[in-house]
This record gives sequence, structure tokens and C-alpha cells, in this order.
Amino acid sequence: MLVGLITRYCLTTMESSLADNIRQAPDHFLVLNYIQSNLNTVTLTDVAEHFGFSVSYCSRLIKSSTGLGFNEWKNSLRMRRAERMLLNTNKTVAAISEEPGYMNPETFIRCFKKFTQMTPAQYRKQVEIQKPEKDENQKKKG
Repeated sequence: MLVGLITRYCLTTMESSLADNIRQAPDHFLVLNYIQSNLNTVTLTDVAEHFGFSVSYCSRLIKSSTGLGFNEWKNSLRMRRAERMLLNTNKTVAAISEEPGYMNPETFIRCFKKFTQMTPAQYRKQVEIQKPEKDENQKKKG
């Protein structure tokens, strides 16, 4: 009888956990998409209020989906956006720093360096040096 109770409890727990994961799937997508669309100004409280969730639920949802906390994930998105701009535009570092929502270029440079281990100018220069190598390799293959 005890084994039956334990088995029933385990199955019920697994079923409710599975149901929670299935229900959360659309939430994950919607929340992450909302954050990406409002990256410059969004806060965790904004996300929670927008979807009618608690802040702690939003935090767990983001962490379970991305493996990162809200601020870590938001900063990684901002840095990836900045990397793309450094590679694909001729905008100044100061102009690029505004795009992902940094009010101060020095803060942006410090965060970028922490994320990539180099300054935006060093990053851009390193990529430019590597571009001719990639082009030459493609010509040899072609």
C-alpha cells in the first residue's frame, strides 16, 4: 500500500510538472520576444506587468528558457546587437552605444569589454583583419 501511494504521488508530480512545462512553452516565447522587442527600456517588472505574471514567475521563466537571469540575458542580447552593428555599419562607437540603450559610451565600452574581452574598437579592428583571410579562403575553395 505504501508503494502504491508513493508511486501515485510520483506520477501525479511528474504529470503536473509536464503540464506546467507544456503551458509555459508559449509563455517563454512571448516573454522572450517581448524583451527583445523592447530591449532598450524593458525591466523585469515591465515584463511581469505586461503579461500579468508575478516578477518571480517571469524570472524563473527566463532562467529556465535561457539559462541566464533576466539582466544577464538582456545584457547578452544588447552586446550581440552591438557586435552586429560593429560588423555591419561604419557608425561610431558612441552612436552604436545608444542603439542598445546605453546612455553613456563609457559604460557601453566597459560592458562590451567584459562581454568580449576587448573594446569595441579592438573588436572591429580584429574582425576587419580576419575578413581578408576569410575572403582568400573562399576564393581558394571556389
